[in-house]
Amino acid sequence: MDIVNVYFTDGYIEWGKLFIKSYTYHHGEDDLMIVFTRNLNNNQIREVANLRGNIEIRNKNLNFDKLSKNAGINKNILIRYKSETESEKVSTSNKVWKLMIAGDDRIKQIYELINERDEGDNILHFDADTYIQKNVSELWKELKQNDFSTIFRINKQIKRRGKIFRENRATLICAMGFTVNDRCKEFVKRWIYYIDKIKPSQRKKGYGQTSCYYAYKDMNKKYKDFKWGQFRDKRGKLWMNANKGHKDKLLVKAQHNFKSVK
Repeated sequence: MDIVNVYFTDGYIEWGKLFIKSYTYHHGEDDLMIVFTRNLNNNQIREVANLRGNIEIRNKNLNFDKLSKNAGINKNILIRYKSETESEKVSTSNKVWKLMIAGDDRIKQIYELINERDEGDNILHFDADTYIQKNVSELWKELKQNDFSTIFRINKQIKRRGKIFRENRATLICAMGFTVNDRCKEFVKRWIYYIDKIKPSQRKKGYGQTSCYYAYKDMNKKYKDFKWGQFRDKRGKLWMNANKGHKDKLLVKAQHNFKSVK
């Protein structure tokens, strides 16, 4: 079975809605879409569920007391960091929120999904702040031929300097593909091992990607035939996300663009 997957918090709901609508516009409703959400109220859940058929919403409420304790900062400050990362951009000061959500909770939720699916199922995951501009069938083709797929920058870095000089950019996990099998499960489990190895307050910016790279190295060493898929989006024609720039401004731009192509 083909499964499209996305994860977003209440503060990203407009991005999440745009992703669902734009993906559905270009691909229809044949693929099962499983949406992991955090802190949505009942009206918001119904709103998201009504955007398309063949959709499943799984909502959980975040425990801010527990998160603030893990982060080692005051709860009110953490909530402010949440707002900043969702509406503006990630900074050196507020990065702990993204590291605990996109670089931690999201990955663990994906792991749960992989473990509940049947052998051979395929999961295509996107960042929440993603606008699908064209059909991405080539990503489906790539992930179905491999165990794990994402945007790898390993060869690019080695070609440039002869070594990996930015571990947090060796993999770009804004788009990922998982083929459900034992090796894929082992890879994501290893990834989570590295995530949990360092306290959130001590994680450097981009540690979600760094920990992915560490798991890649371990699995690549253990399995010489582990199949790694390379996602490509030349000149950003397939999708765009809000990794660069002011998130609210980019959201408005993407929403206007989507209205113009419908």
